[in-house]
Amino acid sequence: MRMQKLLLLAALLIITPCLVHANEHYPNASDDAYVYQADLGGEITDTVINEFNQWKQRANVGGFTDLYVRTSPRDNMLRVYSNGRLSTLADFDDPVGTKYNVYIDGCNDGPSILAAKGLTVEVPAGIFRDVIRVDFKNSGMCADAGVGSQWYARGVGIVQWEEITFAGPRRYKLVKAVVDGKIYPDTITVTKGVSFTGTIDNYTYMVDMEPPGQINPVLTFQMSLANNSNAEIKMVFPSSQIYDAVLYDVEGKEMTRWSFDKAFAAVITPKVLPPGETLTVKDSLELWNSYEDRPLEAGDYRIELILKDGHWKTVLDLKVTAARLLQ
Repeated sequence: MRMQKLLLLAALLIITPCLVHANEHYPNASDDAYVYQADLGGEITDTVINEFNQWKQRANVGGFTDLYVRTSPRDNMLRVYSNGRLSTLADFDDPVGTKYNVYIDGCNDGPSILAAKGLTVEVPAGIFRDVIRVDFKNSGMCADAGVGSQWYARGVGIVQWEEITFAGPRRYKLVKAVVDGKIYPDTITVTKGVSFTGTIDNYTYMVDMEPPGQINPVLTFQMSLANNSNAEIKMVFPSSQIYDAVLYDVEGKEMTRWSFDKAFAAVITPKVLPPGETLTVKDSLELWNSYEDRPLEAGDYRIELILKDGHWKTVLDLKVTAARLLQ
């Protein structure tokens, strides 16, 4: 049976011209790599693990594992091959409401639906516009499995997906990726060869809210300003403080900042970054409501990483969960 499937796939490949991909919502380049994180923790990585002609076997296609996919420069369709069957997962040029017959596994053998266009989706990897959502109707064979929806961003691919579980929907969001050589989250680039990036050690943190012995999570952050140009970068800091990290809730209210309990000399501090060098700072921040002197509530937050010369900053999303709640 396995040999028959391979022969069928080979036959499909033989009659498919070898062309470079050009799908607007699913680039599918050989070097593309994605890292997703579940809303309850845990990471999933998607990379190409095998390829033949235009077919690429990817580790995880929005919840579908080890799936062969193909795109073409002649259209905006995403085709998949699984269990000896070829099907169209979606044609991103079709109107909203278009249905397709998809054959992937026992849990997702059924129609996929082009459910929405023009969406804006915000995930840890960035804010993406012109997003298309594809919904899937579970075959009914799996009560606690199957993909419910996928979100495709123009020029990027899948930025999040949702799976069906007994406990309710579980969502996976893109936290970082390399797509066609572009890095997400976006670096802030001012001149060619100069970039600023910020990272945190996780995107979900747990706080124990039951006294005594409250445990506040600690976030580790890092910022890097890379000067790969052939000119030096001159920076001027208004004090001896070089960087900061500021935590906000979803409404934009400041919760804490790295410099909250620190003092700095009120002296102008110049700094020069020569060509070929990188300025990197790494530090930690206790996730705590410093202004109200209490633990953070469970929910979504945003951290802003800043170099204090006024030119370099980036914003990342994170989530705080409660291990135990007050009775």
